[in-house]
Amino acid sequence: VRRRLAIATLRALGATRRSLLRLFLAEGAALALAGGAVGGLFGWLIAARALTLVQRTVASLYVPGATAARPAAQLVPADWLWGLGLALAAGLLAAWAPARQAAGLRPASVLRPGAAEAAVRARAVWGWPAALVLAGATVLFARLPAIRHQPWFGFAAALDWIDAVGMARI
Repeated sequence: VRRRLAIATLRALGATRRSLLRLFLAEGAALALAGGAVGGLFGWLIAARALTLVQRTVASLYVPGATAARPAAQLVPADWLWGLGLALAAGLLAAWAPARQAAGLRPASVLRPGAAEAAVRARAVWGWPAALVLAGATVLFARLPAIRHQPWFGFAAALDWIDAVGMARI
């Protein structure tokens, strides 16, 4: 909704649907790669610190008087590339729907006064019913047992609850 006017202006100036689609996907890819790189770096730093703390704890509890050698958290380039690939895939997947929506905008309907507000109001009709359905799914998932000692349904319940709150705010 925030960028509809700019998108409509680009379309009115001659930008094709394909070029807008590529623009949004490129933006999603750039943000995903930047986030993946920063996330990988911070993850490596946190892992190195955690490894140091765990080794100190084990050395002090089980080998009193021993000096702990500084452990090294390794970041293998293949793992780094795998993480960047996953970040890129997630970014492109997340950008796909907004990119398709932006590419499909008709400039005349968007540039009309009040068009953006009408679009938000039309979507808001489904917010509360969707939130109630998701809240019901949350209760259902929260009551299901773990699978092989993993709380998969608990994770689904948490995700449903986050979605329900987001849908209620639309």
